[in-house]
Amino acid sequence: MTERCNRHLSPLPWIHITSPKAPHYPREDVRAGVRATYYRTEPFDIEFADISLSVHPRVFIPEPSTQAIIDSMTVSPEDEVLDMACATGILGIIAGLRGAKRVLLADKDADAVANAADNITRHGLQARCEAIQTDCFSAVPERAFDVIYFNGPFAYTAEYDDALREVFEYDEAPPMDSIFDAGFAILDRFFREAPAYLAPGGYIHTGFHNGSNEAAFADVITRNGFTMKERCALPSGHLAYELRLKG
Repeated sequence: MTERCNRHLSPLPWIHITSPKAPHYPREDVRAGVRATYYRTEPFDIEFADISLSVHPRVFIPEPSTQAIIDSMTVSPEDEVLDMACATGILGIIAGLRGAKRVLLADKDADAVANAADNITRHGLQARCEAIQTDCFSAVPERAFDVIYFNGPFAYTAEYDDALREVFEYDEAPPMDSIFDAGFAILDRFFREAPAYLAPGGYIHTGFHNGSNEAAFADVITRNGFTMKERCALPSGHLAYELRLKG
Protein backbone atom coordinates (compact mmCIF):
# COMPACT_ATOMS: atom_id res chain seq x y z
CA MET A 1 0.00 0.00 0.00
CA THR A 2 1.30 3.44 -0.93
CA GLU A 3 1.01 6.12 1.77
CA ARG A 4 0.24 9.68 0.78
CA CYS A 5 2.13 12.35 2.72
CA ASN A 6 0.27 15.55 3.58
CA ARG A 7 2.36 18.43 2.23
CA HIS A 8 1.54 20.81 5.10
CA LEU A 9 1.69 18.52 8.13
CA SER A 10 4.98 17.22 9.42
CA PRO A 11 5.03 13.49 10.18
CA LEU A 12 6.93 14.59 13.29
CA PRO A 13 4.38 16.65 15.24
CA TRP A 14 6.89 17.59 17.94
CA ILE A 15 8.86 19.73 15.48
CA HIS A 16 6.44 22.61 16.11
CA ILE A 17 6.48 22.59 19.91
CA THR A 18 9.59 24.49 20.92
CA SER A 19 9.98 28.25 20.73
CA PRO A 20 12.85 29.76 18.70
CA LYS A 21 14.63 30.60 21.96
CA ALA A 22 14.43 27.12 23.48
CA PRO A 23 17.77 25.29 23.89
CA HIS A 24 16.03 21.90 23.75
CA TYR A 25 12.94 20.32 22.28
CA PRO A 26 10.72 18.78 25.01
CA ARG A 27 12.14 15.27 25.23
CA GLU A 28 8.86 13.41 25.86
CA ASP A 29 7.31 15.08 22.82
CA VAL A 30 10.36 14.21 20.76
CA ARG A 31 10.15 10.60 21.87
CA ALA A 32 6.46 10.34 21.02
CA GLY A 33 6.93 11.98 17.62
CA VAL A 34 9.93 9.92 16.55
CA ARG A 35 8.48 6.60 17.66
CA ALA A 36 5.10 7.32 16.06
CA THR A 37 6.83 8.05 12.74
CA TYR A 38 9.74 5.61 12.58
CA TYR A 39 8.57 2.11 13.47
CA ARG A 40 8.68 0.09 10.23
CA THR A 41 11.01 -2.86 9.75
CA GLU A 42 10.62 -3.18 5.97
CA PRO A 43 10.76 -0.68 3.06
CA PHE A 44 7.44 0.91 2.24
CA ASP A 45 6.12 3.14 -0.54
CA ILE A 46 4.90 6.72 -0.25
CA GLU A 47 3.60 9.27 -2.71
CA PHE A 48 5.16 12.67 -2.15
CA ALA A 49 5.25 15.67 -4.48
CA ASP A 50 3.43 13.60 -7.10
CA ILE A 51 6.08 10.88 -7.33
CA SER A 52 6.33 7.41 -5.86
CA LEU A 53 9.20 6.70 -3.49
CA SER A 54 10.48 3.76 -1.54
CA VAL A 55 11.38 4.60 2.07
CA HIS A 56 13.70 2.23 3.88
CA PRO A 57 13.76 1.71 7.65
CA ARG A 58 15.90 4.22 9.56
CA VAL A 59 15.88 6.74 6.70
CA PHE A 60 14.52 10.27 7.12
CA ILE A 61 11.01 10.53 5.67
CA PRO A 62 10.24 13.50 3.38
CA GLU A 63 8.30 16.23 5.19
CA PRO A 64 7.14 19.80 4.58
CA SER A 65 10.62 21.37 4.40
CA THR A 66 11.25 18.93 1.55
CA GLN A 67 8.05 20.16 -0.09
CA ALA A 68 9.07 23.81 0.36
CA ILE A 69 12.30 23.15 -1.54
CA ILE A 70 10.45 21.26 -4.28
CA ASP A 71 7.85 24.02 -4.63
CA SER A 72 10.60 26.58 -5.27
CA MET A 73 12.91 24.35 -7.32
CA THR A 74 14.06 25.49 -10.76
CA VAL A 75 16.09 23.10 -12.92
CA SER A 76 18.06 23.78 -16.10
CA PRO A 77 19.13 21.07 -18.57
CA GLU A 78 22.76 22.12 -18.04
CA ASP A 79 22.64 21.95 -14.24
CA GLU A 80 25.18 19.92 -12.29
CA VAL A 81 23.31 19.13 -9.07
CA LEU A 82 24.32 17.82 -5.65
CA ASP A 83 21.72 16.54 -3.19
CA MET A 84 23.57 16.52 0.12
CA ALA A 85 22.05 14.61 3.07
CA CYS A 86 19.80 13.06 0.45
CA ALA A 87 18.03 10.43 2.62
CA THR A 88 15.47 8.85 0.24
CA GLY A 89 16.97 10.92 -2.57
CA ILE A 90 13.77 12.77 -3.30
CA LEU A 91 15.32 16.16 -4.13
CA GLY A 92 17.94 14.68 -6.44
CA ILE A 93 15.37 12.38 -8.03
CA ILE A 94 13.06 15.30 -8.81
CA ALA A 95 15.96 17.33 -10.20
CA GLY A 96 16.78 14.39 -12.45
CA LEU A 97 13.16 13.96 -13.53
CA ARG A 98 13.01 17.68 -14.36
CA GLY A 99 15.99 17.39 -16.66
CA ALA A 100 19.16 18.24 -14.74
CA LYS A 101 22.27 17.20 -16.67
CA ARG A 102 23.85 15.22 -13.84
CA VAL A 103 22.87 14.64 -10.20
CA LEU A 104 24.98 13.35 -7.33
CA LEU A 105 23.02 12.15 -4.29
CA ALA A 106 25.10 12.01 -1.12
CA ASP A 107 24.59 10.91 2.47
CA LYS A 108 26.85 9.70 5.26
CA ASP A 109 24.40 6.96 6.28
CA ALA A 110 24.62 3.65 4.39
CA ASP A 111 20.88 3.00 4.77
CA ALA A 112 20.11 6.33 3.10
CA VAL A 113 22.54 5.73 0.23
CA ALA A 114 20.95 2.34 -0.47
CA ASN A 115 17.50 3.94 -0.32
CA ALA A 116 18.48 6.70 -2.76
CA ALA A 117 20.00 4.15 -5.15
CA ASP A 118 16.75 2.16 -5.00
CA ASN A 119 14.76 5.25 -5.97
CA ILE A 120 17.17 6.14 -8.78
CA THR A 121 16.52 2.72 -10.28
CA ARG A 122 12.77 2.98 -9.66
CA HIS A 123 12.62 6.12 -11.80
CA GLY A 124 15.06 4.94 -14.47
CA LEU A 125 17.59 7.68 -13.75
CA GLN A 126 20.79 5.60 -13.64
CA ALA A 127 22.26 7.46 -16.62
CA ARG A 128 22.20 10.85 -14.90
CA CYS A 129 21.98 10.12 -11.15
CA GLU A 130 24.42 8.44 -8.76
CA ALA A 131 24.29 7.86 -4.98
CA ILE A 132 27.44 7.91 -2.83
CA GLN A 133 28.29 7.60 0.85
CA THR A 134 30.25 10.54 2.24
CA ASP A 135 30.78 12.41 5.49
CA CYS A 136 29.82 15.89 4.33
CA PHE A 137 32.08 16.68 1.32
CA SER A 138 34.90 14.26 2.19
CA ALA A 139 34.14 11.84 -0.68
CA VAL A 140 32.44 14.25 -3.09
CA PRO A 141 34.32 14.47 -6.42
CA GLU A 142 36.05 17.77 -7.15
CA ARG A 143 33.58 19.35 -9.51
CA ALA A 144 31.49 22.50 -9.55
CA PHE A 145 27.77 22.27 -8.84
CA ASP A 146 25.24 24.78 -10.09
CA VAL A 147 22.80 23.85 -7.32
CA ILE A 148 23.36 22.10 -4.01
CA TYR A 149 20.19 20.91 -2.30
CA PHE A 150 20.57 20.52 1.45
CA ASN A 151 17.64 19.58 3.67
CA GLY A 152 19.83 19.00 6.69
CA PRO A 153 19.19 18.56 10.43
CA PHE A 154 17.61 21.90 11.24
CA ALA A 155 16.15 20.89 14.64
CA TYR A 156 18.44 22.79 16.99
CA THR A 157 19.56 21.38 20.32
CA ALA A 158 22.26 22.76 22.59
CA GLU A 159 23.74 19.28 23.11
CA TYR A 160 23.11 15.58 22.53
CA ASP A 161 22.06 14.82 26.10
CA ASP A 162 21.21 11.38 27.47
CA ALA A 163 17.46 12.00 27.23
CA LEU A 164 17.73 12.80 23.52
CA ARG A 165 20.02 9.85 22.85
CA GLU A 166 17.49 7.55 24.54
CA VAL A 167 14.81 8.64 22.06
CA PHE A 168 16.81 7.12 19.19
CA GLU A 169 17.97 3.94 20.94
CA TYR A 170 15.78 1.44 19.13
CA ASP A 171 16.28 -0.56 15.95
CA GLU A 172 13.93 1.34 13.62
CA ALA A 173 15.13 4.81 14.60
CA PRO A 174 16.77 7.16 12.08
CA PRO A 175 20.20 8.57 12.96
CA MET A 176 19.78 11.22 15.64
CA ASP A 177 21.87 13.69 13.66
CA SER A 178 19.62 13.35 10.61
CA ILE A 179 17.10 15.42 12.60
CA PHE A 180 18.95 17.17 15.46
CA ASP A 181 22.11 19.24 15.24
CA ALA A 182 23.90 20.13 18.49
CA GLY A 183 24.84 23.80 18.30
CA PHE A 184 24.33 23.60 14.51
CA ALA A 185 27.83 22.13 14.20
CA ILE A 186 26.77 19.94 11.26
CA LEU A 187 25.26 22.90 9.43
CA ASP A 188 28.35 25.00 10.17
CA ARG A 189 30.64 22.36 8.66
CA PHE A 190 28.45 22.04 5.57
CA PHE A 191 28.33 25.78 4.89
CA ARG A 192 32.05 26.13 5.60
CA GLU A 193 32.99 23.43 3.05
CA ALA A 194 30.32 24.07 0.41
CA PRO A 195 31.86 27.13 -1.32
CA ALA A 196 34.67 25.01 -2.80
CA TYR A 197 32.03 22.95 -4.64
CA LEU A 198 29.86 25.73 -6.03
CA ALA A 199 30.14 26.77 -9.67
CA PRO A 200 30.36 30.52 -10.40
CA GLY A 201 26.83 31.80 -9.88
CA GLY A 202 25.84 28.57 -8.14
CA TYR A 203 23.71 28.49 -5.01
CA ILE A 204 22.50 26.33 -2.14
CA HIS A 205 18.80 25.54 -1.83
CA THR A 206 17.99 24.59 1.76
CA GLY A 207 15.05 23.96 4.04
CA PHE A 208 14.29 25.18 7.57
CA HIS A 209 11.47 25.51 10.10
CA ASN A 210 10.64 28.69 11.99
CA GLY A 211 10.19 26.74 15.24
CA SER A 212 13.90 26.05 15.38
CA ASN A 213 16.64 28.50 16.40
CA GLU A 214 16.39 31.11 13.65
CA ALA A 215 19.10 33.35 15.10
CA ALA A 216 21.65 30.52 15.26
CA PHE A 217 20.71 29.43 11.73
CA ALA A 218 21.19 32.94 10.33
CA ASP A 219 24.50 33.27 12.19
CA VAL A 220 25.88 30.06 10.66
CA ILE A 221 24.92 31.21 7.18
CA THR A 222 26.31 34.75 7.41
CA ARG A 223 29.46 33.65 9.26
CA ASN A 224 30.31 31.38 6.36
CA GLY A 225 29.89 34.12 3.77
CA PHE A 226 26.38 33.52 2.42
CA THR A 227 23.39 35.73 1.83
CA MET A 228 19.91 34.32 2.43
CA LYS A 229 16.77 34.80 0.34
CA GLU A 230 13.42 33.19 1.17
CA ARG A 231 12.00 31.24 -1.78
CA CYS A 232 9.02 29.47 -0.20
CA ALA A 233 7.06 29.54 3.07
CA LEU A 234 4.40 26.94 3.90
CA PRO A 235 1.57 27.39 6.44
CA SER A 236 3.27 24.79 8.66
CA GLY A 237 6.21 27.16 9.20
CA HIS A 238 8.53 25.21 6.90
CA LEU A 239 10.69 27.35 4.65
CA ALA A 240 13.05 27.12 1.70
CA TYR A 241 15.97 29.50 1.25
CA GLU A 242 18.33 30.33 -1.59
CA LEU A 243 21.86 30.93 -0.29
CA ARG A 244 24.53 32.62 -2.39
CA LEU A 245 28.08 33.64 -1.60
CA LYS A 246 28.45 37.33 -0.86
CA GLY A 247 29.88 39.41 -3.67
